[in-house]
Amino acid sequence: MTMTKHCEFGGSGAKRWLTCPASITMSRGIKRESSPYAEEGTKAHALGEWCLKHGKQIAEAPEAMRMDEESEAAVQIYLDKARPSFGDRHWIEASVNLLPMLSEPLVDQLFGTVDFASVKGNHLLIADYKHGKGVPVPPEGNDQMLFYAAGMMALLREKEPGRAIRKITLAVIQPRCSDVDPVQSVEIVPETIYRWIKMRLEPGIRAALLSAPTFAPSADNCRFCPAHGKCKAAEARRWMRCSHP
Repeated sequence: MTMTKHCEFGGSGAKRWLTCPASITMSRGIKRESSPYAEEGTKAHALGEWCLKHGKQIAEAPEAMRMDEESEAAVQIYLDKARPSFGDRHWIEASVNLLPMLSEPLVDQLFGTVDFASVKGNHLLIADYKHGKGVPVPPEGNDQMLFYAAGMMALLREKEPGRAIRKITLAVIQPRCSDVDPVQSVEIVPETIYRWIKMRLEPGIRAALLSAPTFAPSADNCRFCPAHGKCKAAEARRWMRCSHP
């Protein structure tokens, strides 16, 4: 993978820390443990990245990168979506920095890694590959996808300032989740991104920087939170669920 450095205010955890601001400070100093599922997802992303960057098929990948038949079939769906969408320019595992999109300096780091993005004319495509099968991820109102779109808008401002984006497609590719279509997408306009930054992103960052940030334990927020094992708010929620099934 291109980027391994951890960012507190990162794109992959945007939904969690924007909804539960206290998760930022609660997670500091906690080692992020991996899991077989996370390692499998990382390997699937690496396989897709290798194929796209080298213009190769999965069968041509080094043996150490190969996966089981089900996983490779899922990665192939990702490749089939990305390859016809290369457009005028494309990015694979692109590091994006959102700091230039803020109205004022709030944090030192605000970055994420976009699985795949392309631009053709005034149309920007953002695609995110999900290898997991347990939790469906819709593209509509998706903080992670909006984060990545904002980052790509910042990148295009720097690299291609003359290009005017008028349409943005957010695509979530989740082939192994039987509850949803393998490829889900939604179209938005740049104004949606700017509004999300002003009404959601910046207030969320400010809320997380408060001396006593708000806790908002929930199944979604706690599922991948590094602090879930030591968080009293999460413990209270579990106790309430056990007491009132």
